[in-house]
Amino acid sequence: MKILRPIKPNQGIVAKYNSNFQDILLQMCSDYAVDFTSIFLNNPSQNITNTPNSFEAIDDKSKKKRAEWDWLIWLFILNYATYFVVKLCSSAERSLKNALDEAGISVKFTETEASRQMIKALITENSNLITSLTGQYQDKVNETILRGYTLNKSADEIKDEIEALQKSVLARGKLIAKDQSNKINNAIQRVRLTELGITRVVWDHGSAFRFEPRESHIHATGTVFNLLDGCLIDGEYIQPGELIGCKCVYRAVLPF
Repeated sequence: MKILRPIKPNQGIVAKYNSNFQDILLQMCSDYAVDFTSIFLNNPSQNITNTPNSFEAIDDKSKKKRAEWDWLIWLFILNYATYFVVKLCSSAERSLKNALDEAGISVKFTETEASRQMIKALITENSNLITSLTGQYQDKVNETILRGYTLNKSADEIKDEIEALQKSVLARGKLIAKDQSNKINNAIQRVRLTELGITRVVWDHGSAFRFEPRESHIHATGTVFNLLDGCLIDGEYIQPGELIGCKCVYRAVLPF
C-alpha cells in the first residue's frame, strides 16, 4: 500500500494573511477607541450625558462609523481574503501534484466545475467569518456606548471598555486565519483526489499532537477512512481540520 506524504498549508501564505488580517482588525479597534473620544465628546473626563452631544447625535455618529468600517472590511475581503483562499488552494494543488509525481503519477490540475464551486464556497465561508467577527465587535462597541450613556459614564471609562474588546477580537482573528488555512487546504485536496478516483485516506495528526486539544484525534492516527464520508471519531464522521483548532491532516492511499 503506497501512501502519499501529508500536504500541509503553505505557512508563508498563512502568515502573510494573518498579518494583514491583524492589521485591519487593529486599525478598526484603534479607530473606534480613539475616535469615540475625539468625535463624540469635547471633554473626555465629563460624563457622557453632560456633553453638548445628544444621544441621537452620538447614535448617528456610531452608525456612520459602522457603515465606514463595513465598507473597509468589504474591501479587505475583496483584496485580501479572496486572494488568500485562491492562493492557498493553488499552493495545495501544487504540493499535491508534486507528491503524486514523487509517487510516479503525473497529473495536471486544471479548473473544473467541482474545484470552481469549492473555491467559491471557501471564499464565502471565509468572508462570512470575517464579517461575523467584525460585526460582533461593532455590536459590542455600540452596546458599550449605549450602556455608558444610560449609566452616565465618562468618555474615558467608555473608551477603556472599548479598548478591552481589542484583545479578544485579535485573538479570534488569528484563530480564524489558522483554522481556515487547514480547512481550505484539506477541502481542495479532497476535490482533486476525488477527481482522480482516490477516496481512501489515512488520518494523520503529524506533529499536531503538541497542539491538538483532542486526544481522540491523536489516537486516530493511522486510521484508513473514506474521504467522502470522513473518519468516525467520538461518534461522528469528521474531516481532518474540520473542528475548530484541529490541525490534523490526511494522507492519500494510492489504489495503483
